[in-house]
Amino acid sequence: MVLNSIAPPTHPPTPTHPDRAPGGLALIRGCLRAGLPVIAIGGVTPARAAELRDAAAWGVAGVSALWHAADPAAAALLLLEPWSDAA
Repeated sequence: MVLNSIAPPTHPPTPTHPDRAPGGLALIRGCLRAGLPVIAIGGVTPARAAELRDAAAWGVAGVSALWHAADPAAAALLLLEPWSDAA
């Protein structure tokens, strides 16, 4: 399952979904309890990637984190780093 708007609930809505309130880690955990694998998107930053992995997300996807990066390839590697460290 791909979960959108996983930014913390105290975070403003993401630019790509301004009308949707963020669900935060509780949204990820709820889906996982239901047995659904989760790919998180919406509010994903390199600084939050480890937190999302620790919440048991299978992976992340990004829009703004890549689009606005000076080096999108390097930004993608930073987003994926917590999963490569776990291998």
